[in-house]
Amino acid sequence: MLLGSGGGGLVNPFDDMSNFPNASKASANVIYYTYAVTSGSTQSFTDPNGGASKFRFTVVGGGGATSGDGGGWYGTTGGGGGGAARGEIQTSQTLGINVAQGGGSPIISGVSGSSVSGWLQSSITSMANNTNAVDGRGGLSYVQAAPNPSGHWLLYGYGGLPGAQGYHSSLANRFGGLSNGYYSSFNGNRSFWPNGGKGLVSSGGGVTVTNGTTEYGGTGGCAAHQNYYQSGIADHPLDGKATYPSNSTWAATAGESTTYAGPGGGGGSDWDNQYQIGSGAASYAAGAAGGTASGLNTLLSGSGLSSVGGNGSNYSARGNAATYGTFGGGAGGNSRYSSSDSWNDNFRAAAGIVVVEFLGF
Repeated sequence: MLLGSGGGGLVNPFDDMSNFPNASKASANVIYYTYAVTSGSTQSFTDPNGGASKFRFTVVGGGGATSGDGGGWYGTTGGGGGGAARGEIQTSQTLGINVAQGGGSPIISGVSGSSVSGWLQSSITSMANNTNAVDGRGGLSYVQAAPNPSGHWLLYGYGGLPGAQGYHSSLANRFGGLSNGYYSSFNGNRSFWPNGGKGLVSSGGGVTVTNGTTEYGGTGGCAAHQNYYQSGIADHPLDGKATYPSNSTWAATAGESTTYAGPGGGGGSDWDNQYQIGSGAASYAAGAAGGTASGLNTLLSGSGLSSVGGNGSNYSARGNAATYGTFGGGAGGNSRYSSSDSWNDNFRAAAGIVVVEFLGF
């Protein structure tokens, strides 16, 4: 039956928002859940039409943080965006909706001093902890079947992985013993550099998900860097070095844009006194913009909200601080603040989001 043409007392389920506590309305047929309102707790979702309504869920994990400030001639790559899963569900069950926390900077995990290697490794290898961030990796957003909060996970998006300070020559010190970089189950076992989370769809618990799709979160942009070399490590896929005339300094690049998953954060600038925006000179050290999530932003268009990756430090103008993204976006990369590492930045990347569309009867 077409949207809005329900008979026998069927109504648009979003006409009465008291049926969906802690949800917000973007438009007549679209509602959404945020971490700011739910604080990671499970939200009950029941069709007031007794299972006659068809819904499409879009689930986006939390964004990846970055390692923040640090010494050396290298900026920080952007954080990865949260992975996305989408699918249609029609059921009389009470589902559970869970929204992810964004990844945290090292100081939130108690890291200080000269190395964030352990923090970065933990962010990549530690087990997921439901909606909670795991060090710099964003938490999981998911929709589950009853009983809540322990039912089968139907749609879920893993959080983005954090950006790392340093590019190539200093990077091995950041990843420590992880010779494959971000390669892990959380980035879909792809390759060294992609730090966007993955999404999954899984029918079960008496609920069938139809027309399911997934999308990786956007990869964070490449940091501005000099003197790049590291035997055995491929170039960052977003490295813009081929577009510039200089062999010694290459620009930060924008975070990867997406459709529904969280976009990547922009790469950070090189040391502040090397800042430059423009072209034709020997130094290209300005930070870069975060990506955007075109399809997710269309869904949210009635709300005035949007999903973006954070901007890298010194993006657009010297002195601009890095920003940390919105709704699944990865944090923007920072630059060196001083001649020594301090790791005092205290921030979280963007939390995830769950969007629900009413498709009809």
